[in-house]
Amino acid sequence: MLTHLFQTQIGQAPGMVSSCRRIHLIGAGGNGAPMLMRLHKMHSTLLALGEQGLDVTVWDMDTVSRFNLGRQPFYPADIGRNKAQLLVDRLKSIDPSIAGWRYKARPFHDKVLLEHDTLMVITCVDNKAARRCVHKATIDANRSLYWLDLGNEADTGQIVLGECRWQNRALRLPVVTELFPQILDDTVPEDDAPSCSTEEAITKQGLFVNEIVVGHAAAMIWEGIYKGVITHPIAFVNTKGQAVQGIGINKDFYKRRGFKTGRAKNPFVVDL
Repeated sequence: MLTHLFQTQIGQAPGMVSSCRRIHLIGAGGNGAPMLMRLHKMHSTLLALGEQGLDVTVWDMDTVSRFNLGRQPFYPADIGRNKAQLLVDRLKSIDPSIAGWRYKARPFHDKVLLEHDTLMVITCVDNKAARRCVHKATIDANRSLYWLDLGNEADTGQIVLGECRWQNRALRLPVVTELFPQILDDTVPEDDAPSCSTEEAITKQGLFVNEIVVGHAAAMIWEGIYKGVITHPIAFVNTKGQAVQGIGINKDFYKRRGFKTGRAKNPFVVDL
């Protein structure tokens, strides 16, 4: 099985020995909120192992509405508060080790200058426009970091972990906008209208689909941080059929998505 060494900066060894632990989490809703809880769990585990913890920044402009209750980890007293601020403040109130974690009560935009020690951007968003902003701030800006994208519908979800710049190694994992280039097509209308009832919210996204998708995505991150190796950077989840299909580093899969293989300096060529 082909593997990808999880290196966080050029020249650094993979795994926990690296000191690059800054993560930007974009979205604090259905996927973003449970992902933040899992990032905190990873942080606490790293500290317990005597390692450096994570440094997380959460981006979200939305406030809690009554239609978020139940499916997202919010309560009636939270209605009207900004999601990112609420979740970060809640964690800080019980864990002083994350005093440096931050929130941005505004949308992520394509002019954001990510710190040079950023390990990863995680997109937990429900629209293509937000992903296009991340593409411009990472791929177009030639940034060296990982991009983990989570997306789901009522009963299905997908997870894609990619690498935003060629790092003089034999393999660069393509990001979600390269595997699914239709995301970059801004002529296609968005379908991200807010739900007008709790019942509609559950119909659009099943009650537990977010937790299941996030669980697999978090396991993928931990595999990279703890073991230093990525074996399945893509996963498709179907909660109705109780099925998860992990996609390994497969040259045939990349070819079907329009990628070539072989040695080349072109960052859009996957060298297997």
